[in-house]
Amino acid sequence: GTVEVGARVQVEWKGTWYNASVDASGNWSASIPASAIPAGESNVVLTMRATDHIGNVSTQTQTVRVDTLVNTLGLSGDIGGDGVINAAEHAQGVTISGFVEPNSTVEISLPNGATRTVTAGANGRWSADFASADLPSGDGVETTFTVTATDSVGNTDFFEEVVTIDTVAPPSPEITAVTPTKDGSGNAVGVRALYTEMTDDTYTFDRVDASGSVTHISATETDNQTFGETEFRFGSNVPDGSYLVINNADAAGNSSSTLLIVNTTSSVEVDLDRAGLSHFDFAAVDLTWAPDAQLTITDTQLHHLTGSDHTLIIKGDSRDDVTLDGDFHATGTRTMDGQSYTIYTLDGGA
Repeated sequence: GTVEVGARVQVEWKGTWYNASVDASGNWSASIPASAIPAGESNVVLTMRATDHIGNVSTQTQTVRVDTLVNTLGLSGDIGGDGVINAAEHAQGVTISGFVEPNSTVEISLPNGATRTVTAGANGRWSADFASADLPSGDGVETTFTVTATDSVGNTDFFEEVVTIDTVAPPSPEITAVTPTKDGSGNAVGVRALYTEMTDDTYTFDRVDASGSVTHISATETDNQTFGETEFRFGSNVPDGSYLVINNADAAGNSSSTLLIVNTTSSVEVDLDRAGLSHFDFAAVDLTWAPDAQLTITDTQLHHLTGSDHTLIIKGDSRDDVTLDGDFHATGTRTMDGQSYTIYTLDGGA
């Protein structure tokens, strides 16, 4: 500041007096050491006292705002809801949201260079959207979101949040045999059990009847080490005409379902538009246990019934008829479990 030429100036800061330097023109300055400045946010009363050459004293005070930090930077919840981004969440994109000192600038970045910069509102809330293309994919891949905030006076703070990316669905259940239910005349009228390749995965079962109603079915699981199979015996009969959905879900929430057509006695025309099927993410349709099955699949049905990969395996035998209704093209073959499958690709890569 300025003072009468020849005066002495002292500055009091938090109980300690500091002598100022005064030049020949009366300009003065005093330095407060960093060690005397409290961290955090507070108000400090600064007292300035000048004494001229004949002993007159003048005092002035000023309140100084100290702000050395970004206040309360954090997330509103786990990214992806549980710290894991599965295939469905990945396909939809992910929103990162949190809180910080009001009106701060927040930058959120990924190791691959994807970055979003947003401004927190007057309530300190902020959010940023990352598209599917911004996110890495894989099975149990860890990635780090780095969140950096700068408040209105230039303080910065940051934190890192590690998230697991799991976009790989578990294998679809592989059915090796079914046990039919028979009536009093010995005629098969449905299915009371099925067998899959032995698995440690957790399978659940749902029946979709002709009206589209979905009913959960309980099953007792028994492993047969000799044959390498797992038997699932149902708590109630699955009648002919049912579409049986065998679901396999992993810890990340990715699911992979097989649609088993239950029709043990006669030819059947499979209706993939049956209400109730849209609740599931199908990886396979198994016609093996439905004699003389006829199935037509359109490009719309393919997208409607499958997850983000839009991939469907159709299993059957020479008695079954499968028609592809759309711009499908044979693009190669693939061998799975000793069986050779023709690959058909829909224009657009599906």
